[in-house]
Amino acid sequence: MFVVSESSLGTDERAWLSTPAVTDAPEMDWGAPGKLVVLSPHPDDETLAVGGTLAMLARRGFTIEVVAVTDGEGSHPRSPTTSPRDLAIRRAGEQRDAIGALGIVPMHRLGIADGAVAKADLAARIAPLVRGARLVLAPWASDGHPDHDAVGRAALACDARVVPYLVWAWHWARPGSSDLPWARLRRSVLDEEARAAKARAIACFGSQIAPLSASPGDERVLPPAVLSRFARPFETVLAP
Repeated sequence: MFVVSESSLGTDERAWLSTPAVTDAPEMDWGAPGKLVVLSPHPDDETLAVGGTLAMLARRGFTIEVVAVTDGEGSHPRSPTTSPRDLAIRRAGEQRDAIGALGIVPMHRLGIADGAVAKADLAARIAPLVRGARLVLAPWASDGHPDHDAVGRAALACDARVVPYLVWAWHWARPGSSDLPWARLRRSVLDEEARAAKARAIACFGSQIAPLSASPGDERVLPPAVLSRFARPFETVLAP
């Protein structure tokens, strides 16, 4: 699992909020309601990156299905208190609660090992799940986490219209650089109901936003400085 430490948080959120290419990006046109499939490498990726958008699209009548690629058992590899199996069970439950808070019910769990997505024949696994979807939301294939990048590549290998989303790119990318495909950035402006639903959904991921215990190895994965990148009044995707 790719983890940022509290002493190394990458690009500050204030820098992103001062970047017109991000804050003034054109709005995404989601089109008419239809089937939308969201590919989530780890429990919480879908909520952090596009949770507010999913809540709005669900209210608009989109049929949304979330595909959980892994159960996130690798988020605390040195935990002295929680086994990977127990963590997987906990994180899967958190994800179910979170997407419920967003107004989504259908979910598919693939159970691929956390950290080993690139070794799986993921494109073959997801092909039947994305069949008939008008849109497929998946991590950008250059997001910067091996599992995210593998899911992004698998999505592009399917016969689907893929809308990439960003998670870890907000950590390592730099404003004013060539790190991101700036011309493809699109904003999804969230209404108040969607922002509230997203906040409730993020709060479901207690194993990530709070320490598992006070012991070394149980530190929180998503400190406030990281979460701030996902509390914007808009979400960012890449145009297909």
